[in-house]
Amino acid sequence: MGGPRERVLHDFYSKEAKRLGYPARSAFKLLEVQQKFKVIPKAGSVLDLGCHPGAWLQVVCQSLGPAQHGGAVLGVDLQPTTAPPKHCDERVSIWQMDARDLTSSTLRQFNPKGFHAVLSDMCHPTSGNATRDALQSVGLQQLALEVAIGRADDSLEDVSE
Repeated sequence: MGGPRERVLHDFYSKEAKRLGYPARSAFKLLEVQQKFKVIPKAGSVLDLGCHPGAWLQVVCQSLGPAQHGGAVLGVDLQPTTAPPKHCDERVSIWQMDARDLTSSTLRQFNPKGFHAVLSDMCHPTSGNATRDALQSVGLQQLALEVAIGRADDSLEDVSE
């Protein structure tokens, strides 16, 4: 019998992701959130922090609606990432960089009006120390929140203005 890693690799969502052309089963998390809460507006502008391997980029692009209606997606990740060809189109851009280096002026280069939604699936490599790993996760959540609402010293503009 296989260990936990083998079971994860072969669970229903992993198989379904592969069948549907998603590089990761995490696509289903965002699909469920989008179905329930409609966080990604049609033709909106979305920032995806921790975008590797690109499954959320695909879901965002699908949620924006047809390409001719507009919209834009910016993925940011430390790892080299390419937009998966299935479900993604020319509206997807990817920056390989540390999200901690993002500033409002950097983001305005991509979209001067700001973002309608900021998504984050960032995670640190786990160390095995539950306390340390939890603190690092909280730090990344705080970073995503600061990017979404603006830092005190570098506020981001609200797209509703």
